[in-house]
Amino acid sequence: MFRLQYAVLILLAAGLSGCGGYNASPSPPSGSGNPAFGPIGAEAPYCSTISSPTTSTTITATAQFQYWVVDPNFGLTTTATAAIRAAEVQILDSNGTIVQCGQTSLTGAVSVAIPRVAGTYTLKVLSRADNSLVRASILDNSTSMAPYQISTSFTLAGNETTKAATLNPASYTGSLEGGAFNILDQIYIANDFIRTKSTDCPTMTGVCTAFNGSISKVRVFWKPGLSPGVYYGSPTASISFFIAQDQSSLGMATGIYLMGGVNGDTCVDTDHFDNSVIIHEYGHFLEKTFAFSDSPGGSHNGNKIIDPRLAWSEGWANFLQSAVRNDSRYVDTKGNASCPGGTGINVNLDLEVIVAGQDAVSGSTYLGEGIFREVSVSRALWDTMTPKIPKPVGDAYGANTGFGAIWKVFTDTVNGFRSTNVHFRNIGLFNQFMRALLSANAPTTVTDYDNVILNERQRSDLVEYSLPLTPQAAATCTWNLQGIAGVDNYASTNDFYTYNYDGTAAHSIVNLRYAATPSGTPTDLDLYVWREAYAFSDASTLVTSSARVYPEVLGLGLETINLSGNAAGIYLIHVRADSNSVRTTAKYYLDTNGGSERLCP
Repeated sequence: MFRLQYAVLILLAAGLSGCGGYNASPSPPSGSGNPAFGPIGAEAPYCSTISSPTTSTTITATAQFQYWVVDPNFGLTTTATAAIRAAEVQILDSNGTIVQCGQTSLTGAVSVAIPRVAGTYTLKVLSRADNSLVRASILDNSTSMAPYQISTSFTLAGNETTKAATLNPASYTGSLEGGAFNILDQIYIANDFIRTKSTDCPTMTGVCTAFNGSISKVRVFWKPGLSPGVYYGSPTASISFFIAQDQSSLGMATGIYLMGGVNGDTCVDTDHFDNSVIIHEYGHFLEKTFAFSDSPGGSHNGNKIIDPRLAWSEGWANFLQSAVRNDSRYVDTKGNASCPGGTGINVNLDLEVIVAGQDAVSGSTYLGEGIFREVSVSRALWDTMTPKIPKPVGDAYGANTGFGAIWKVFTDTVNGFRSTNVHFRNIGLFNQFMRALLSANAPTTVTDYDNVILNERQRSDLVEYSLPLTPQAAATCTWNLQGIAGVDNYASTNDFYTYNYDGTAAHSIVNLRYAATPSGTPTDLDLYVWREAYAFSDASTLVTSSARVYPEVLGLGLETINLSGNAAGIYLIHVRADSNSVRTTAKYYLDTNGGSERLCP
C-alpha cells in the first residue's frame, strides 16, 4: 500500500535531461515516426589485428580532445584539453589500405610500428574502443554507423626507425569531434570507477557479477546539430535516451541516443559535454547488461509521482552519474560561451539538498519522498554509498556502505536484481536486499542504513508496492487491507500486489470486498489486473478489470475479476479508489476459490 504524496521539489519543469526512458521505446515527442536516415546499418569491423613487421618504423603521436567544462552555476563557460584514452588507432597507406592497428595509451600516446616502406600514410584515431577498459563506439547515426576521427598525413623516406606525427586535438567547436571523444571518455571514466569501487563485491555473501573486460559493447548515436527526436519525426525535441532493443521500423539500433542540437544548431540544448547526462544514459545500459529492469520506460520528471519501476531505473542512473563524477549534482546545460545567446543551466539537481514538503492530511512536514520519486531513489543510493561530512540539514545519515555493496545488490543473481525470481523491481525491493546483505556482512552499518531509508520515507520491504499475496484459508487469514486516501491534488489511492496465479479454476476468480464508509458517502474501490510487463499507458497490458460505480450491497462493496483463459504466471493486482470516493480510509480484502481462501502476504 502507499500514499500518493505531494512533495515540493525544486526542479525545472523540463525534468531530468530529457531522458526518454528505458527498456521500452521512449515516448515519441510528436510526429509520424518515420525513419530519419534509413534502415539499421552495420558498423565497420574494429581494427584489432596488430602485425609484427621484421623491419619497422615506429609512428608516434599524441591524441587529445578539447571540451567545454561544465560550471554547475553558469553552464559551459571555459574549455580544456584531455587525452584520448584507449581509443582505436589505424594507419593506412596511400591506397587507403590499413597497414597497422593499435590503440592510444591512457595518456593519449600513439606508438605503432609499421613496415619500413617509403610512402605517404594517414594516421587516424577513431571514436571507438574495444578492450578490457572500454568497449564503445560513438557513431553518427544508426544507418551509416560511422565513427568520428582525427587524422594526419605523414611521409616516410623508407629509412626511419621512428617518425613523429602531429595530430590536432579533436575540436570543441566547428566539426565538434571533441564531443564524440568526450562521450567516449566519460564511458571510460565510468568503467574505471565501477571496476575500482566494486572490488569488494565478490567477498560478500551471495553471487555478484564482477565488472571486467567482458562487458558488452555499447553504441552511442550522436551528431552535431541533431536531436534524436528526429527518429520519431520530431527534430526539435530536446531528448536523450537509451533503447534496449532494435526498433527496425524507425531505423533505430539498440544504444544510447544523445542530443547534439536542433536542426543544425549547436547553440541550444546539447548533451555531448554534459557528463551527467552521458553517464546517466550509460547507467541504463549497465542496468540492461548487469541487472534486469522492469521499467516500462516513458517520460519522467523529478516533480512527479511515477511508476516505482521507472523511478528505480531513473533514480539509479541519476545516482550513478554522481557516484562516478564524485559530485552530488546533476547538471544539464544549454548553449556555450561562444554562442550568441551565451550559455545557461537547464537542470541543477543536488542530491545533498532536500526541500521539505507538507502532508496535506496531517499538516506535518517531511523531507523524504518515497519509492515513487526518482530523486528520492537517487538520494537514498547516494547516502547509502557514503556519509556526508559535514552533514547538511535534512540529510543527517549516511550508511557508508561503499559502492561495492550497491553493485553487489544490483548484480546478484540470487539475492539481487539479476535474479530471475524477483519481479517488479523497485527501490523497496532493493532496500530489502541491501538490508539483508549488510546484516550478514556489515552489521554495524544497519542502523545508519535504516536511518537513510527512514529519512527518504522509504521502506525495506514491498509493503508499498508489489507485496506478494498467496491464497490462504479464510479461517486462518483474517488480514484486512487498509488503503490510504489520496492527498492534495491526487484524486485516488492505489495499492499494488503481486499475484502468482497458478492457472487453476479455483484461483482464477478474485473478489475485492470492502466496507461502506460511516459517513454515508459510498466508498468506491475498483479492481484491475495487469500483466507483469505492464505499462499504464498501454491498454494491451491490462488483463481485466472490474470498476462498477458504488456497488455496495448490505454495506459491503464487491468487485470481481476472472483470469480464466490466461496463462499461469506473475500478475499485478491493482486496487484503486475511484476519484468520486470519499477521502477516508477504506478497509478491504481479496478472496478467491469461492471465498474460501483469502489472498494474504
